[in-house]
Amino acid sequence: MPVSTDTFRNTQKLNLVFAVSAVAMLVSVGWLVVADYQREWRSYQRQANVWQTAMTIDAADHALSAQEQQQLQQLEQQIDGLQAALPHEQITELESRLAQTQSTRDRLTLPAATVKGEIGPKTQQLERAVLTNSDEADTLAAQLRELQENYRGKEQEIATLDREITQLQSQLDGLKDRYTQTQKQIDALTRTKLTHEEKLAKINPQGLAALSDKIRNAPLMDWFNPSEKVQQIVVPDIRTDLNFLTVETIDRCNSCHVNIDNPAFEEGNLLLFAERQVASFEGQDVDTVGRPVVMVGFWEQAAELAGVSDPLGTIREQTLEAINTLRGQAGLDPVDSAEQLPQEMQRTALHEQGNEQVARSDWYRPLERHVADIKKLLGGTLEQESFKHLRGQYRQRLAEQFNAYRVEAGLATLDTNPVLLGHPRLDLYVDVESSHP
Repeated sequence: MPVSTDTFRNTQKLNLVFAVSAVAMLVSVGWLVVADYQREWRSYQRQANVWQTAMTIDAADHALSAQEQQQLQQLEQQIDGLQAALPHEQITELESRLAQTQSTRDRLTLPAATVKGEIGPKTQQLERAVLTNSDEADTLAAQLRELQENYRGKEQEIATLDREITQLQSQLDGLKDRYTQTQKQIDALTRTKLTHEEKLAKINPQGLAALSDKIRNAPLMDWFNPSEKVQQIVVPDIRTDLNFLTVETIDRCNSCHVNIDNPAFEEGNLLLFAERQVASFEGQDVDTVGRPVVMVGFWEQAAELAGVSDPLGTIREQTLEAINTLRGQAGLDPVDSAEQLPQEMQRTALHEQGNEQVARSDWYRPLERHVADIKKLLGGTLEQESFKHLRGQYRQRLAEQFNAYRVEAGLATLDTNPVLLGHPRLDLYVDVESSHP
């Protein structure tokens, strides 16, 4: 009787079910990997890195003042001349002699140390022989004298070589003294800039280092020391109750709030940075002013919407009077009306370089007072929460303007999410004994 080939279930249907389930399993695994890779804290860390890169580049670019840049240029020209004037043949000869002398001394160091190490045991053997009236006492005494003479000879030879090394090094230092001193001045001037450049190489690597970062941060590569990872702090003084016991609290706020303990990301400092960048993109000479003035229209519009038009008019008249005083000192015609004030403030911010009669900083001071007075007026008029909200709107608008300039320059945009700000009370956050995690 032939064996039946019938099965309990339809084989084709089973194959189809298994194929569909396998594909669904593959898709779900892929979805899990993608979902893990796109977790929210990763985007915050990436955006924080963009901010830190922009701030570090700016710090490196402005590490030297205009006077220091001029001094550095003069020192570099001076050191080029000193380099050309050095007696290179004599220096090469002295360096060669110095290297040979140091090599000779190094070769003597180990034998001298070996002989010195033998003196102690030999002395002990001699003392034991003398105490026991051994016949070997005379032989041991002779051997000890030989070791001591050998060691003194090597020590004298090493001392002679040390004096020769000191003399050769002194001659070299004398030949290169002016060059060395000038190089030290250059190093002192560029130290801060180099520090920022080293930091930039870590947070924004290029070339193979950038490729390494991408590989370490790729999906399924979390085990490979990624730069994007959950940041956690153990807070032993704050206990978490698990019913059957209490354990130390683990705080992972830093995973998203990357800059929470960074003073540079306090709202005031961040606004100052963004204002400097916007002013620089607009063409203002930010190195000659205290705090750049940008987006004056935002604060004036806010004052009008807050219903304080009359005090705002008074502030405009005061600013106009201060500007006309400076124009009179510079021999310029006064501005006739407050309607011309916006154009005059823009001219002052962008084009007024100052002269012997009125310095650039003096021209800029009425603009600073103008914005400061409007902020003070709004701060006294609006409720605290409303003014705080207004500052948040200003930060948003300022960042949007900054991003517009960055896009034009081919740079990455900056996220305006308040998660990236520093803690508003750093004294509570960074204190070693702080109870605030």
